[in-house]
Amino acid sequence: MRRAQPRTRPPGARSDTGEDRGLTAFLGAQVATLLSGSHEPRPRCPRCDGEHITSAGFKTRQSGRLPMFECQTCGRYFGRIVDTPLSEKHLKNLDLFISLLSQPVSCVEAGERMGSLPADVGRRVTAWREWLLRLDPGGRWERCVRLGGRPTELEPAPLDYAEIGAREDLALTARLTRKFDELNSTSRQPPPCPRCGSRKTHFSGESKGGIPGFQCGTCRRKFSRRSGTPLVNTKTAALERMREFIRYLALPLSIMQVSEIVGTSAGMAQKWRDMFAAFAGQLEPCGSLTSKIRLGVTPDGATPCPFCGRTGTAQHTDGRGWSCSGCGRLFSMRREVVDRNGRLHIVSDET
Repeated sequence: MRRAQPRTRPPGARSDTGEDRGLTAFLGAQVATLLSGSHEPRPRCPRCDGEHITSAGFKTRQSGRLPMFECQTCGRYFGRIVDTPLSEKHLKNLDLFISLLSQPVSCVEAGERMGSLPADVGRRVTAWREWLLRLDPGGRWERCVRLGGRPTELEPAPLDYAEIGAREDLALTARLTRKFDELNSTSRQPPPCPRCGSRKTHFSGESKGGIPGFQCGTCRRKFSRRSGTPLVNTKTAALERMREFIRYLALPLSIMQVSEIVGTSAGMAQKWRDMFAAFAGQLEPCGSLTSKIRLGVTPDGATPCPFCGRTGTAQHTDGRGWSCSGCGRLFSMRREVVDRNGRLHIVSDET
């Protein structure tokens, strides 16, 4: 008597854990058929697709006593599980693995629950994806697989990051760099007094960092070219890094990434970002320069998770950046930056 196959649910019927019960039921039915202990119904030959198949005893596997067959056309000796993921020697925690396939968890987490290495879980997921496409060439079931995210996809499509294509604002870089160099000039030629505007000023010595100081002969005020600007207390040892930092102000990059590029701490890079924003506002009170500063970008509703591809799932994790509320993986806003003909560009990783 032929066993009745369990009814499967359509894709999309998910449990509280994110499991797609339809996919679990579909695979459960397929596995039950392949691991059946009966010789009936007899499968076609996997080599020549022949239908003249005879029973050829049994073979004991970890999953049980499985029937074997022989093709009378080409002589192939085979079982139902040949050329399927069930042909692997150790079907460890099979039921748990099938239930996890549609859940948004990482291979690391799945490996911990199954007692397997993450790499082994990833290879296993890929094999089951390929099998699902053979069972259902339309791909509706394969698209339900979420375990391992994009790294386990057969052909993951490039993610669409809003930051891709952003370029260094050369006008902003030129304006801030020019003023930055003026303020940090080592020339002893005295500028006008920033308090009273008098030109009766003279050189009065250098700071420990080599920045020249001046004094006004009219109001007697001592000052430097930095006086009255947000750069007044900056250290000369960091000037070259700060000058390089200016180029990244218009790029939607994370503070952490740019801090590593220029060689400073994330906290200091945040201070520099705020300092240059205030400086830009001082140069152009209308906000035309400040509005060009995009450094310090954070995920928004359209930012996809680099692991599972879902959008709108980013949540801040104290001390560790960002994580995806869908798959639970930590991720950053790092993007690929290249210099093309003297201008910085954010490009996709596939470029």
